[in-house]
Amino acid sequence: MCNIDVTVLNSCLNCKQSNPNAVFCCDACKDSYYEKKRQSLNPKIIEARISHEIHNMRDFLEKGKPRIEAILSDDKDKWHKIAEYYPDEVSFHPAEFVGLTINEVRQLHFQRDKEYLQS
Repeated sequence: MCNIDVTVLNSCLNCKQSNPNAVFCCDACKDSYYEKKRQSLNPKIIEARISHEIHNMRDFLEKGKPRIEAILSDDKDKWHKIAEYYPDEVSFHPAEFVGLTINEVRQLHFQRDKEYLQS
């Protein structure tokens, strides 16, 4: 015997309102549902930090490259490593990353690296 909850199949995927004739009860629920899905696939950075500062070569040898770390909109309990960089080539400020996706941060990092190498 199948254990599927029939009430789930007969309700809106967004608001869970009873709706036996369609997957969504209205266009607003449909739009909201797909917007939530889109955001979960491309979470935004809600807080960012640089792991440590490098003041001299000794710092670099002891601590390694600084890391861009962020808290994401879909996982607010954990800091995620987004990228590492050489501080003598490029510099960043944590506020630059708030509101960006991981891919946008990586594109920014690539662009700064490219500008440095071409200078």
